[in-house]
Amino acid sequence: MTVKNNILYAKSGNSYVLNSGGNNTGVTLDTNLYFGASTSSPGSYADPHPKFGNPMLAGPPTDLHVLVGSPAIDAGLALGNDASGLPLSGSLDIDRNSRVTGVRINIGAHER
Repeated sequence: MTVKNNILYAKSGNSYVLNSGGNNTGVTLDTNLYFGASTSSPGSYADPHPKFGNPMLAGPPTDLHVLVGSPAIDAGLALGNDASGLPLSGSLDIDRNSRVTGVRINIGAHER
């Protein structure tokens, strides 16, 4: 399982990513934005490029658009392309607009 360029929220005292069944192998985290539980550690799984802070979402959980000034803007990790040439992160964002419009891909579902 690969979790990259996502916004992860957890309440204080909870894990951002939990392996409760013990059957998750090959879990890879990278360049995620963590908000809530900790401001210094993503938890049990290493993330070589973690970011911590308020993602400044417009109205979660229903409105996942990032607001101006969000640390998610242009902060994602380029994931390359699949065999057909499409970006591994998908070619479109939550609004079906181009997935990359700035310097880099945004973290989260919305490309501002």
